[in-house]
Amino acid sequence: MIHTIIKYLLISTTLFFCSCHKPKTDIITPAKQLIERQIGERAQSIHFEYIEPSDGKDIFEVIASDGRLTLRGSSSVAICYAFHTYMKEACKSMKTWSGEHITSVMPWPDYELYEQVSPYELRYFLNVCTFGYTTPYWDWERWEKEIDRMALYGVNMPLATVASEAIAERVWLRMGLNKEEIREFFTAPAHLPWHRMGNLNKWDGPLSDAWQQNQIALQHQILTRMREEGLDYDEVLADAQRLGYAEADPSADVDGFDACRKICILAAITSGKMIPMDKVRVRGIREITQEEREFKAEVSQTIKNEITRSVNEAKGYVLG
Repeated sequence: MIHTIIKYLLISTTLFFCSCHKPKTDIITPAKQLIERQIGERAQSIHFEYIEPSDGKDIFEVIASDGRLTLRGSSSVAICYAFHTYMKEACKSMKTWSGEHITSVMPWPDYELYEQVSPYELRYFLNVCTFGYTTPYWDWERWEKEIDRMALYGVNMPLATVASEAIAERVWLRMGLNKEEIREFFTAPAHLPWHRMGNLNKWDGPLSDAWQQNQIALQHQILTRMREEGLDYDEVLADAQRLGYAEADPSADVDGFDACRKICILAAITSGKMIPMDKVRVRGIREITQEEREFKAEVSQTIKNEITRSVNEAKGYVLG
């Protein structure tokens, strides 16, 4: 039987998205696409401009005059938040969890808001318990709306734990555990947050093969959308080190060695078998660059899916 201590292997992926200060051609397209999902073809009449961040923090401006609406921002999220602010203040429209009221106002009402600087570099959203209750049953259509809502509200650091169990199962199978041992450990989907915290095992389980496969496919879509406004690895690491989240020498974490050691120790505890570290395949995220993520968008769908799978695997090894 797999014991509660294995909870430390379950992967919690925290992503920075839409906060990258990149050239305007990189940040405008995702923001424009998001706004098009909110108001349709009317988004074509909006003008978008990139502006430099203020001391590393997001900044946005809104200028609407004589029927012309211009949104300026230092990131995709900044532009989306500028749009949200304008719709709320000038058009009396809003988008919330409980519903939305998007008013069709043409021409665009006059409105001006300059040099709005975020007081925070990182704006976090979600926690482990959020992924219980009904969230495990969300499909891509529901997740797409949630990710859009995050950007509209200025979130640039969401938590993403979908498919944690599927990745953990993949690792443990490669280590020699059998599916029956693994499956009796997991709870039903609605209880997974409390399972991940070590509060209960097995309850209403097991998870089916179809569930695991569907969650992996869904997480591919979630992470791909979040990364569309992506943040380069070196920039993420520098921010994490500066804020105290990552060590000065992060190699144990980012190259996967710390996760590998934990896997070997926990495997010995749960199965009674000593597994040498050199028998565990380790992949880190150090060499995954923004250019590689952009490249996958240009190749065939088959290659794109394979690269996405590899990225998710790398994230799992590092953050497990």
